[in-house]
Amino acid sequence: MRAEGYMGGISILRDRLRSMRSHPKKEPVVRFETDPGVQGQMDWSPYTIRFLKGGKATVLCFSYILAFSRRQYIDFTLHRDFHTLIRRHRDAFGFFGGVPRHCLYDGEKTVVLRFEAGRPIFNPAFIAFITHYECQPIAVRRARTKGKVERPFQFVEGNLLNGRKFQDLEHLRPWPAGG
Repeated sequence: MRAEGYMGGISILRDRLRSMRSHPKKEPVVRFETDPGVQGQMDWSPYTIRFLKGGKATVLCFSYILAFSRRQYIDFTLHRDFHTLIRRHRDAFGFFGGVPRHCLYDGEKTVVLRFEAGRPIFNPAFIAFITHYECQPIAVRRARTKGKVERPFQFVEGNLLNGRKFQDLEHLRPWPAGG
């Protein structure tokens, strides 16, 4: 190209070629809807908050959402252990006044011990708890599969927590009024 008179640099040439190339179209995300009472989705998201009393701490937002109505229950805690998971589920079920037939979970150890041959091996204690409520846990590997519970975390970060000051965890906790 220099023989033809091009005087520019390599980065300008790369930028021009990149703009000329066709870009592959992204596959559209197919929305998957369920009937009322069929599916719930649960997840955690960590947030670092500078409390006015006690300073900076990492809190965990527990979120449980009903897939059909998008009705959401959230709560904040300092722990993500098995007993906290059980307590938050009970609180969510009480808030909703019932339990869906299925609930989607990612591979967290309190729910799924491991995957063998592509199939989940569930924590027996969690299975005893969730089946007591006649709810079937479903383990998923892709966050996109649980999109209904993933998306509201952006709302929590951008609206609920953004720009607000909290004295401590107890000052933050009244917010879960069901989302």
